[in-house]
Amino acid sequence: GVYSIVHNITSTKDKNAISGSDTINPQTTTNAAITLNNSSNGWVLNQDNTWTYTLQDGTKKTGWFNTNGSWYYFNADGIMSTGWIKDNDIWYFLDTSGLMKTGWINYNSSWYYCNPSGAMLHDTVIDGYKLGIDGAWTN
Repeated sequence: GVYSIVHNITSTKDKNAISGSDTINPQTTTNAAITLNNSSNGWVLNQDNTWTYTLQDGTKKTGWFNTNGSWYYFNADGIMSTGWIKDNDIWYFLDTSGLMKTGWINYNSSWYYCNPSGAMLHDTVIDGYKLGIDGAWTN
C-alpha cells in the first residue's frame, strides 16, 4: 500500500519547527529515506535554546525577517536576537520571544518609545512625555 507520513512538531513561542507531509509508495519506491526539515524552511530550536530560521536552500536567515506581520532579527550567525539591538544606528527592542516591539516599552524600570517601524525615539516628546538622549523617559 501507500504510506502517508504526517509530521508536525511545534514548540514554545508558536514557532513551527518541522511540518509537512510525505507519501511513500513501496511499489514504486525502493530504498526510500525520509528526512525531516533537511532542505525545507522553518523555525529551528537549537540545543542551546536559541532559535534560527532555516531557508529552503538550507542556509540560516540573517537580518530582518517578517512572518505573518511580525518582525524578528537574526544576527550574522543566524541566531534570533532578543532585547535591544542596534541596526544602522537605530535601536530596536525585541521581546523574549524575539518579536520586535512598538509603542511604550518598560525595560529595567525605564520607559522607552518605539515608533510603528520599531525605531526607538530619543530627544523628543511623545504623548506629553519627554524622552532623553538615551531614549528613556525623563521626569
